Amino acid sequence: MQHSVKFKPTVSRISMIGVIMSLLLAVGCGAAATPVVVEKEVVKEVERVVVATSTPTPTQVSAEVRREVDKLVVMQMTLGNEQWNPKWDTTNNDLWWRPLHARLISATHDLKLDPENSIVSYWELTDGGLGWEFTIRDGVKFHNGEELNVDDAIFSQRMNVSEEAASVIKVRWARAMEQHATKTGPNSFKILFKEPAPAYLVNGMAEIEPNSSGVVFSKDYYESVGEDGFQANPSPGTAGPFNMVGYTAKVEVLYERFDDYYLKDLRPYPFKQLSIKLIPELSTRVAALAAGEADIITADLNVLDQITSAGGRIVMSPEGNYIWILAHACHNPTDKNGNPIMCYDKRVREALDYAIDKKEIQEMDGADTFKIAGMPTAAPSSLGYETDLDPYPFDPDKARRLLAEAGYPNGDGFNGGRTFNIWTFSGGSVPMMPELSTLVCDHWQTVLNIDCEVRVGEEVSVKGRFYDGLIDGEYLVRPNDFLFDGASRIRGGFAVPDAYASYLGDIEGPRVRKLISTLGTQEERHLAYYEALSILRDAHYDFSPGYVDTPYGVSGRIKSWTPRPLQSAASALWTIEFKE
Repeated sequence: MQHSVKFKPTVSRISMIGVIMSLLLAVGCGAAATPVVVEKEVVKEVERVVVATSTPTPTQVSAEVRREVDKLVVMQMTLGNEQWNPKWDTTNNDLWWRPLHARLISATHDLKLDPENSIVSYWELTDGGLGWEFTIRDGVKFHNGEELNVDDAIFSQRMNVSEEAASVIKVRWARAMEQHATKTGPNSFKILFKEPAPAYLVNGMAEIEPNSSGVVFSKDYYESVGEDGFQANPSPGTAGPFNMVGYTAKVEVLYERFDDYYLKDLRPYPFKQLSIKLIPELSTRVAALAAGEADIITADLNVLDQITSAGGRIVMSPEGNYIWILAHACHNPTDKNGNPIMCYDKRVREALDYAIDKKEIQEMDGADTFKIAGMPTAAPSSLGYETDLDPYPFDPDKARRLLAEAGYPNGDGFNGGRTFNIWTFSGGSVPMMPELSTLVCDHWQTVLNIDCEVRVGEEVSVKGRFYDGLIDGEYLVRPNDFLFDGASRIRGGFAVPDAYASYLGDIEGPRVRKLISTLGTQEERHLAYYEALSILRDAHYDFSPGYVDTPYGVSGRIKSWTPRPLQSAASALWTIEFKE
């Protein structure tokens, strides 16, 4: 189906989505400030934007008269797969490794790329828009005192983003490359892509996105100890704000502040040690907060009164995760065993969505936490978002009519009479996922008369079954982190023939790839992404009832804390201020 998008963005929308794109095609130099376009010239296929910087916007919390404590204790539901090598990192709840590692491009708190304070001090598009070239700054130190150089950056990029990586997103980026990171000068390197990849600056390098693609570590140290040695003791070869000084698998990671951290003046962490503990049970986390044994816990609004009555409070991390409902291989009529795949029919896909009562989900999670807005990948502050991309309304009559038109009136004959499985996992970055999935299943049973069952497993295992094609046509209900620039997820999930979700086809697939590869101004890229997202919403291979602002319980000794938006884990811990 062809789409014609007629849309004029509002001034407020362009202002909101302009936080990054003005730097995407710009020379990455100058102060940490909002760029002002003063001249623009078109050179063949590539638009080059020359920028001047205005007065720098303060990005750090002043270290003056800030109280410092010996230890901050964070208790959370998961420690991911506890792999210190980013090549093997698979989960989106990444606080457990973030204090250890540094990423190549930093960002201000309002999500502007910050070349003044990044390991990569300069970047530019090359080769007709197919290449990105980067320059590494001098003076950044690893924890063992050695200075970080361009060889470390090249080694890390090749290690992190490869076809052997555990993360699907990293594999997809690797396959999109014509030439991986290659040295071009004493302190510079280049990556070439098969198609223009303006999104790689954010997806593959910057700390804005929650993945670990942009992590950099010591080539010499890694090669001297090997993969097993790095897993056992990664800290000497990493460059993040903390050293890892203690680690008990599935229990605790203990960090100690690194005094030579290259951003220590910009991000003055007001605690000497950071303890991150795995405490799956919410009641145990709440009790620890009340007893003064924890400073920050992952929470939900069911325990709001308990937290506040114990002298704590709730801090919301905005646009933390969306609820992602998707099935694998909906573009195929049958699964590997020859069974019909129900979601092959678009009418079925839409019926399943219309049958979900989003307001009931919101009531379960709390209106202060759950927002019926956004769509998979795109939060309200993401590139390309507009309100007409928000979730389908609850419409049981339309849901039943669509299912009947697909050949399953009142659910008769649906899925060949077999139970229709929903897969999910507990212990992820959003509480109550099994309960939410059960609510979705109840809606499908009540509205559509579908025999539905929720299957709960361990996060890594369930994701593995999905990506390995073992549950084709069965729905996965899971939390997922938002992206400011969703190109990698859109491309890898839907716009290539070997898509990990469902391929859009040989007409819409290439069209979407072209749209998300658009070079140009922030307004032009916003319009292109809006059109790509509109195509995805129309295909409806995946959908979402809404998103959650991630709630944290915070102890009484913390005066303030300002997490970053679009983060699924506790972030910006340097912004914490303790009470005197």
